[in-house]
Amino acid sequence: MYYPFSAIVGQKLMKKALILNAINPKLGGVLIRGEKGFNKHK
Repeated sequence: MYYPFSAIVGQKLMKKALILNAINPKLGGVLIRGEKGFNKHK
């Protein structure tokens, strides 16, 4: 299931990391971790 970027609410640092990785994929990706209930999807 895919969600648009605009569906990410809050999480300012996570959004910044995703944008930076989209600009420069040589960064190696983004690891998203969070407490239970953060709605991380596979």
